[in-house]
Amino acid sequence: MRDLHPAFAPVAAEMLRRCNAKGVPIYVYCTWRSPERQLELWQQGRDDTGRRTPGGRVVTNAKPGDSKHNTVVAGKKPASEAFDAVPQEILDERSGVPLRYKLDWTPFYRKEDERPFRESGDLELLDPRWRVMVQVAEALEIEWAGRWTGSLIEYVHWQRPGKTLGDLHV
Repeated sequence: MRDLHPAFAPVAAEMLRRCNAKGVPIYVYCTWRSPERQLELWQQGRDDTGRRTPGGRVVTNAKPGDSKHNTVVAGKKPASEAFDAVPQEILDERSGVPLRYKLDWTPFYRKEDERPFRESGDLELLDPRWRVMVQVAEALEIEWAGRWTGSLIEYVHWQRPGKTLGDLHV
């Protein structure tokens, strides 16, 4: 959490505090991401030209420098305007599973709930632990990428809203 942007860190910390107070401790596993790591993630599911490969699983649409995970504040150390997090209890339930698999979660009881959620935004379709996270985040005006529309939705991604990627490179 120390790698979060100074303007975002207190809000993110408040989200974690409120979730914990509601019985949902949160596991944050990514804040700052180097440009090299961002490139590795961007290349997943793509060929050498950057096109999606058939059956490939794209995990981000943000190239290095375009992600809120790798913003730079002029004259200061790199900082993140985003974090990736899941309910700690779910991590604990999946102990023994390699971490790279644990992080591929959706917040639904059943996979069949994903489409109705995307169409309606009905939080009742979420696992209650995720529901707490979303409600707390949205009360603090933290943007949840689970509400994004389009080809890529990131249920584990939370970010500071209201800034374009261009605005963050100042």
